Amino acid sequence: MPISKVEQFVELHLEWILKNYDIAKPIERNYETGEEYLYLGRKYTLVVVPNKYQEVHVNDDKMFVFVPYNKTAEQVLEKWRKEEAEKVFSLVLHSSFDKMSKHLTKFPSLEIKRYKARWGTCYTKKNKISINLSLIHTEVDLIEYVICHELVHFIYPNHSNEYHQFLQRYIPDEYKRRTRLKKYKCDYK
Repeated sequence: MPISKVEQFVELHLEWILKNYDIAKPIERNYETGEEYLYLGRKYTLVVVPNKYQEVHVNDDKMFVFVPYNKTAEQVLEKWRKEEAEKVFSLVLHSSFDKMSKHLTKFPSLEIKRYKARWGTCYTKKNKISINLSLIHTEVDLIEYVICHELVHFIYPNHSNEYHQFLQRYIPDEYKRRTRLKKYKCDYK
C-alpha cells in the first residue's frame, strides 16, 4: 500500500485512532495507597498496609491490602483476585447452568485464565469454558452475560441468528451488556 494512502487513512480517522489508543493503552499501576482499583464494577481506593498476614478487605469505598514483608501488594492482590474469581465465576456458572440445564447435557468445567483480547472461550469437545480473570473487575451481570454467552456455544457453536435468539431468552439485554462490557479492559490487573 502506498504511503500516501496510509497517510490519507490516518488523517481521516485520526480522532478515532487517538480515542481508541487511550482506551487500549495499558494502565500504569504501582499498587500503592491512593490508586483506584476496580472490583465487581466498583472503584475502590487502595490502602496498602504492612502487616504480618496477607489479606484483602473491601470496606465502603476502600480496599485494604495487608502485605507481609516478603510479598508485594501486587502479589497479594493477584492471589486475592484469583480466589474471588473462582468463587464468583463458579456461583454464576452454577446459576446460569441451572437456568439452561434442560438444553445442556453436562455441567462444564471452569478454567480461569488471563487473556489479552477476549473475555471467554468455549471448548465444546472438552466440555469446558475458560473465563478471563480480568472479568472479576466488571459488574456481576456482565460476568453472567459472558458465562451465558459461552454456555450457549454448547448448543450453537457459532454466532448465528439462532444463537443470539437463544441467548436472549436468558439475557434479554444481550446487546446492551455487550456494549457496557466494551468499557472494560480485557487485560486489567
